[in-house]
Amino acid sequence: MYYAKHRYTNQLWFKKIWPLTAASLLLSTSIQAGLSLNDPKTQAATTTQTTNAANNLQTLINGLANYNSETYTDASWSNLLAAKDNAQAVLANTNATAVDIQTAASQLNNALTNLQLFQNPPIRELLLDYYYTLQHITQGSAPSTIWTTYTTQLNEVRDLLQSPTSTDAQLQAAYESLANDYKTLINNQVLSTNNANNGTTTIADNATAGAVSDNEPVSAQQASYTNVNGVGQVFFTTNSGIPLYDAPNGNIYHYTDGTQHLLANGTAWKVFRKATLSDGTTWYEVGQNQWVSAQYMMIQKSGVATINFAPGYSINLWQLQPDGVHFTGRRLTNGTAWKIYGSIMVGGVEYFNLGANQWVNSTYVTLN
Repeated sequence: MYYAKHRYTNQLWFKKIWPLTAASLLLSTSIQAGLSLNDPKTQAATTTQTTNAANNLQTLINGLANYNSETYTDASWSNLLAAKDNAQAVLANTNATAVDIQTAASQLNNALTNLQLFQNPPIRELLLDYYYTLQHITQGSAPSTIWTTYTTQLNEVRDLLQSPTSTDAQLQAAYESLANDYKTLINNQVLSTNNANNGTTTIADNATAGAVSDNEPVSAQQASYTNVNGVGQVFFTTNSGIPLYDAPNGNIYHYTDGTQHLLANGTAWKVFRKATLSDGTTWYEVGQNQWVSAQYMMIQKSGVATINFAPGYSINLWQLQPDGVHFTGRRLTNGTAWKIYGSIMVGGVEYFNLGANQWVNSTYVTLN
């Protein structure tokens, strides 16, 4: 039987018709030449065809390196990975025929054709989630003028969200303005904390771990203390590490040569207590009179977090930066479950880590 390629769609041709055509052409050629399938000439032709098909499939697999998983939906990317795994298994099978290889290639090509680009959710939905997240941010040590600018923008966002006539352009502009004001607020909180009380404390090495601090917060703020008894990992996006303080919101430790005492990025430390100041900032005690900002230390924990937001909606997936959390452009569907590896406090809000630098707001998940 003769199959004309132009009469079929590419998808149908490569998935259904082409394997049959290849097999029938091989058999037809062998019969016309008066050869049996065991004839050396037929076997040589089959070997050549199989080799060519394998080379073409390997080229297709190699080309997948040019695709980025972040660009496509999870479902379509999973289908592509499954087709890739199948193709690699076929190539590894020494008994695979040319038809087997061509079928695997067509399946992989179909998965590539069916990749779906990730579409950002509507700007109103993004801004609403961002607004609810930033509601919990406190002034901390930032100047009043910066705090006023931030809260004013937050209120403007609220009014835009409540108005059914707000345009996408207005919502997008409000999102960008709020993000900038939030970044300014966090930067000034960090700068104010690092420059608090010009005095310094000099140490030669770590104080005895596990001893209870006798220093009170330098500021007049009230603090509440809770026991942690866990392990914290420094989670920072630069290689310099995070400073060590002699008290919550206190003085930065310095070595005798004047350099700051830093805890290196990625290192793990025993955490004994948590201090929450009246401005909402959180601190962890890692030794006697040794404190670090909770914003830069992930408390290790394990479990499964299920997204618990609203049916039909999703929540933002965040990335942690020195100035706070930033939207990655991806969202997690309500009801989906994800393994967690730790938690971190940012602006008084707890975020769960889903691996690497991926975080979700704990407000919208149920932890099992």
